[in-house]
Amino acid sequence: MQSPVPSRNKEFDAFVCYKFDESHNFVTNILKPQLEDEFKLLDCYDFDPGLLIVENIENVIKKSNCAIVLLSQGFIDSSWCRQEFEYCCVESQDDPSFKILVILMQPLESLENLQDNKAVRIRNFVRKRTCLDKDENKLWMKIKSHLIFVKCKKEKGHCCTSQNNNNPPEIELLPV
Repeated sequence: MQSPVPSRNKEFDAFVCYKFDESHNFVTNILKPQLEDEFKLLDCYDFDPGLLIVENIENVIKKSNCAIVLLSQGFIDSSWCRQEFEYCCVESQDDPSFKILVILMQPLESLENLQDNKAVRIRNFVRKRTCLDKDENKLWMKIKSHLIFVKCKKEKGHCCTSQNNNNPPEIELLPV
């Protein structure tokens, strides 16, 4: 079976995936002002009216180069957020260049229900991947470096700053 060919020129740089009640202020007042001058972002406000929610989730993820997931307690407890995360994971399997960047909105050890079966995909993901903390000093530099790397890799088919490098440049991510 032949693996799918990733789309190089997607419409958006990132889909922002978050629990509205907990993270909307962060997205509106902090994340978007930091990133929207340089990057095209999508979130649940960009859903097409009249479509099923699951169709909208799938569509916005397929239109994006990566996902920025704001992981919070409400995110873990929300079936819609878990479904968005699931679609992001499926997209990253179908298109290996699609990346998921997780930002911890609270300390990982304080998240309840992460051990529940309903959160198994999230739990496995954060155990194996490096996550960012919303309060760390170089958060915006790291996110921007990641988005530039993914965008550049999509447009050119390789990293624009170094050859044969599969990691975003200038990102020092700390393991969780």
